[in-house]
Amino acid sequence: MTGMPPERDADRLAADRLAADPRLVQVKLDEDIAEIRNLGRSPVGVDPRAPESHVSVARASAGILCFESPTEAATMSLRRIDELPVAERSGSAITAYHLAASRTVAEGDLQRATATQLVFHRPASEAAGTTITLEAVLRITGAGEMWLDSFGWPRTVQNVRTLAFAGSPAAYYEQGLADLANDAPIDRALLMLLAASLTNSGPYGGQEERERLIELAAGRRHRLAAFVSATESRALAVRADSRFGACLYRSMLATLSEDYLGSATMSLLDMEEIDDIDEELRDALSQSDALPEEMIPAGTSPGHWWWYA
Repeated sequence: MTGMPPERDADRLAADRLAADPRLVQVKLDEDIAEIRNLGRSPVGVDPRAPESHVSVARASAGILCFESPTEAATMSLRRIDELPVAERSGSAITAYHLAASRTVAEGDLQRATATQLVFHRPASEAAGTTITLEAVLRITGAGEMWLDSFGWPRTVQNVRTLAFAGSPAAYYEQGLADLANDAPIDRALLMLLAASLTNSGPYGGQEERERLIELAAGRRHRLAAFVSATESRALAVRADSRFGACLYRSMLATLSEDYLGSATMSLLDMEEIDDIDEELRDALSQSDALPEEMIPAGTSPGHWWWYA
């Protein structure tokens, strides 16, 4: 990697430790599985011959719904927790993720109901007038068990935007600056800057505002490095997870560099790694289904080719 500082995000340091000592991987997994079991969740029984009752059973039992595998539950919680609004991520990622999934089943709108699957969508509020649609998918087996199958950003066609931006460019920009200044999750800070540009039909703010942003970004360069790595992980997971997350993260990086960092990009972001991400995206997107229009943020530039590939 070129042009990157020696600092790393704490999570990346933890990942390095796990890679260096495989025994730690098992220890961490055992801890996560123990936390899953301590949630006290269990499979929900349903009558497979009475699918008309499945929705009411799901809503009544939302608080105990679980994944079939504790390992899958831990993996999904840690991998997809960043898809939730920041306010719903507090505390343990595993606990927060499951609580948000339960809320989506209990309060969300039913999108699809078949004998073997239920899909619920819930609009969740994020900062500065942003709404994120979350999706919980339940699987019903022939043996009469109902399991949580997936939760996070939608993977199905919907009639509302996955991301809706109803705030002002100024509000989004100020929230992005505040997030950078207060060490809030870096993904939320970059989402706010993306929203500022989308709602402003271009970069927001003048030279003084940009200088302040660059100063704040320089203080978070280790977080930015971790975000670039997270973007690469999402690009590699397109076939398994759908393309939405990879495209969103790539647009957040593009907006940061092109609209706000300018010439400072080379010193704050690893452009070689970003070039690798684009190669991975071209390969993965050519083998995945296109996104419906509702899943592409309104106002997205054709220059963000990954949404349209």
